[in-house]
Amino acid sequence: MQRLSLLTKISLVGLVVLLISLTQTSFASASLNVWENIGPEGGTINVIVIDPHIPTTLYAGTKDNSIFKSIDGGAQWSMINDGVIFGEVKSLAIDPQTPTTIYAGGLRSILYKSVDGGQSWVRKFIWGYGELLALAVDPLNPDIVYAGSSTHGVYKSTDGGETWTQITNGLMSTLVRALVIDPQAPNTLYVGTHDGGVFKSTDGGESWSVANNGLTATDALAIAIDPQNSQILHVSTGSGGVFKSINSGNSWSAMSAGLPDTSILTVAIDPQDSATLYVGTQGAGVYKSMDGASSWSPAGSGLTAETVRTLAIDPATPENLYAGAEIYGVFKSSDSGGNWSEANEGLAAVGVSAIKIDPQSANTLYAGTFNFGIYKSTDGGMDWSLSNAGLTDKYIEDMAINPQETSTLYAATHEGSIFKSTNAGQNWISIYHNLSNFAVTSIIIDPQTPTTLYAASAEKLLKSLDEGASWISNNLGVQNIYTLVIDPFTPSTLYAGTQMGVYKSTDSGASWNPSYGGWVAEPVEILEIDPQFPLILYSARGGLVMRTIDGGGYWVAANYGNLGAISAIEVDPQNFGTLYVGTYGDGVSRSMNFGETWVSINKGLDSYYIYSLAIDPEAPNRLHAGTEGDGIFLVEQGPELYLPLVSR
Repeated sequence: MQRLSLLTKISLVGLVVLLISLTQTSFASASLNVWENIGPEGGTINVIVIDPHIPTTLYAGTKDNSIFKSIDGGAQWSMINDGVIFGEVKSLAIDPQTPTTIYAGGLRSILYKSVDGGQSWVRKFIWGYGELLALAVDPLNPDIVYAGSSTHGVYKSTDGGETWTQITNGLMSTLVRALVIDPQAPNTLYVGTHDGGVFKSTDGGESWSVANNGLTATDALAIAIDPQNSQILHVSTGSGGVFKSINSGNSWSAMSAGLPDTSILTVAIDPQDSATLYVGTQGAGVYKSMDGASSWSPAGSGLTAETVRTLAIDPATPENLYAGAEIYGVFKSSDSGGNWSEANEGLAAVGVSAIKIDPQSANTLYAGTFNFGIYKSTDGGMDWSLSNAGLTDKYIEDMAINPQETSTLYAATHEGSIFKSTNAGQNWISIYHNLSNFAVTSIIIDPQTPTTLYAASAEKLLKSLDEGASWISNNLGVQNIYTLVIDPFTPSTLYAGTQMGVYKSTDSGASWNPSYGGWVAEPVEILEIDPQFPLILYSARGGLVMRTIDGGGYWVAANYGNLGAISAIEVDPQNFGTLYVGTYGDGVSRSMNFGETWVSINKGLDSYYIYSLAIDPEAPNRLHAGTEGDGIFLVEQGPELYLPLVSR
């Protein structure tokens, strides 16, 4: 249909309030469909643990805020985050007597406990800062639990995690990376520290002594105890390879023949054949020894990941190994490390900061992430691949697609750079870098003259007239610019969300004026413009949606209830008055009356921590939501969205 002219739309300003009142009731009863996770699968896996009684049951803790569970040996994973708020899962431990009891540790030294196999979690203790990098449960008395902290040394609980006592007498390094219990004498503990090597306790942690004789590298990252002979230990280090002790840590010998010169991040011992060991490395995959660590050789056929952070071995069938990798998720070997294959079905452990959809081919999606760069799908999210060639900064703040030449893309990064691709993400080149490393938080393209770009970095508005070949900057006089939007019909009109409210330019960014009448000069990090009627803009103030219908002249709170901490807003490009909010903790809500009333649309949405939203330009009933650490979810909504409010 023919699009309404701008003048015609402007004449509708007086009707907006009427439309709001007419639609308030009829739209509230819209039916909801079910969200589906579409990936990208994989992510960085910090820890994998195996149920000792049912070894086909696995748990994985990820870098991006999630815990996943598999009950079929890694063939399929599901997220089990109910009650968990971490930021990053650093450690997991299973009660060896009652393996449905699990402990999880992460950022800010938060500890969670589950007693139902991970279906629900309860926060048990919090230290306030630092990280819980190691957890261990006493094999004979599971009420005794130990936690290794990055800032506080070791803590001990004797009541299943209800209360904790710091136990650091003699522990001269308080950054604990590894903690293990002697299975045959549980009062004997070993910890590996960041800069103090190995410490040992023989009294349940009441006192510690240094156990570094022969240990020439003191950055101990992981410790493994021989399950058949607990006097034999192996420690992996960041700078000295692998060391072995055959006398309970009294002395150590270097055992690194054949290992690459890199950090050895983890070490695992075959539970049935203690002469067989595996290590995961920084940048060199997995290595294997079959002679008690005397010599090592690569064991990475099919292992596409270079860095392996964690290894787990099936105690009943030790031919089955699991490797938790950086970026690429979980890999499984069923032949003792001879061959590996991805085991990521359902494991989408990727934080998605931005989603962009090709305006000419809606099956082509780009996902900007917090840690891994950019993923691309050409089949609507069924399959994804990394598109990072030349992209040296992997924390993506924003992306933009040239609407006329959609193979031309731009990416703004947290490290202060702008990258450009002219071949649909196959290769990237840097076209701007902020020497102060201030994040480039937003990038937009003039929809009518796409050689013109705008970007925001700290207090600077950046502008290019030649597709990023050169840039000029303009200081708005405010401390930080967070986001930019452009009028699609009059692209000389721009809006900026800043530290001091909304600013507006009507001369292509040459000059700016405050545009937050009815509001206060407070930080505005979210700003969206109605693509049909660009005098209407939306922003957020905590759990309130702020709205203007006169191009920023005057703002009001559109809703009267609290939606939660709003983190994203998306305006439907076809259904006038329909918009969505993503929140940090309350999922996604939809309004069909310009933000007046809202309905939660969270059915099937496993993660309620939303960072980005995107509507399919060809089918606006298809909404994508990028989560903090669980990939992208897609919901396809019903025909009730297509009520003909405004002719299009």
